[in-house]
Amino acid sequence: MSSDDKLLVLINPRSGPGRAYQVFRKQVAPVLSDRGVEYDVVITQRANHAHDLMVSLELHKYRAVAVVAGDGLLHEVYNGLGMRDDWQTAMSFPVCIIPGGSGNGLAKSLAYWRKDPEEKKSKARGLIAALNLVRGSPQPIDLVMIHTHSGQRYFSFLSFGLGLLTDIDIESERMRFLGEARFTVWAIAKVVATKRYSVTISFKRATGVRRPGCNKKSASQSDLPSHFTTDDVRPPLQHSISCHPRHPESPSSSCSSDGSDSPPTVHAPDMEEVELGHDALDESFWVREKKTSTRKADYSHLLGEGGLGACDDPLSQPVPDDWETINGEFLLVYVVYQSHISSSVFMVPDATPDDGVMWLILMQGSMNRADIAKVLLQLESGEYTVVPGVLLIPVTELRLVPHDSKALFTIDGESVPYGPVHARVLPGLGRVLVR
Repeated sequence: MSSDDKLLVLINPRSGPGRAYQVFRKQVAPVLSDRGVEYDVVITQRANHAHDLMVSLELHKYRAVAVVAGDGLLHEVYNGLGMRDDWQTAMSFPVCIIPGGSGNGLAKSLAYWRKDPEEKKSKARGLIAALNLVRGSPQPIDLVMIHTHSGQRYFSFLSFGLGLLTDIDIESERMRFLGEARFTVWAIAKVVATKRYSVTISFKRATGVRRPGCNKKSASQSDLPSHFTTDDVRPPLQHSISCHPRHPESPSSSCSSDGSDSPPTVHAPDMEEVELGHDALDESFWVREKKTSTRKADYSHLLGEGGLGACDDPLSQPVPDDWETINGEFLLVYVVYQSHISSSVFMVPDATPDDGVMWLILMQGSMNRADIAKVLLQLESGEYTVVPGVLLIPVTELRLVPHDSKALFTIDGESVPYGPVHARVLPGLGRVLVR
């Protein structure tokens, strides 16, 4: 057996309520043993341990990396690969996510996508992932390149944004010992004390995509509430005109000329729809076969001429005239590219890992507490998409410019510095092992 048939296994012992290592020992290791798979184990010791490891890892020594943790450790893996000089090819290094955290959004999305019969049974999720590890073949997954105002570049596989869901995720960290239940407990508190955020959002719409959960196309000009305004030509942002809808806490509607603290306004043209080599279990396993994907993608244009995403600093470039722009006050501004962002939060029922689409999800600031509660109660079923005040827009590239002095902002559930960001889909750049 050649050395590149070996697996690299990364385990975060602190993931979720600290169960990742037990998931590996009880559900994954027996499968690897039965199939005779050889692997190296690294138990992460600190934040960014996996990130730093992937920057210098000799990828040719392994056929894949298995991540036993939540989505946070995989975020480290992809962003470590993204720091390499050979990032374009390194990002296609096969990964397998084995759910051991408190979120597990990608693992749930892959199981849902592949229609695994056991995906609804939480105790079987580690076993399903282990079978992907030994029987699966690399399949394309979209990644998203995100540039921030500080000049940092991130690669993302799940979601990013600010507002209600981000606040619940990060503020509930103090209750991590509860596992996934922490999200539910904190969500109840947030219904009572919701925050609204002023944001300018510019985006390139993905055409021909239908809105999840209903029989009509995704939110377009004709779907927007009557208080939204549209123009044939997008004027400069500083000259936009915004009309305020009646707000539950406001006595009357009003209009402003700067759009900096107003509810949503749309300006758009007509649009169509441990060390390597150390075995923590002190065992050696062997692998039977190796499978590879035949799908290729070329992203060399991102390093040279091209769209906004090709620039070292796309935030410094003007927004194209054919993009749409929304100015407003929102409870949630969230961008998702998988069906689930956790094992119990069903965001986009029709999303697949390689559809080339990001879903911009907005909760308007004018929503009342009853509708906010309804959204939270229907996140598990995915039926929240039809609650009044919720908009879903399919996009391929977008820019978020928040105007509040501070807020929480996350990428793949991980906190990053708050401020403007620019994001672009890289279709099929990553590879995940699935059956």
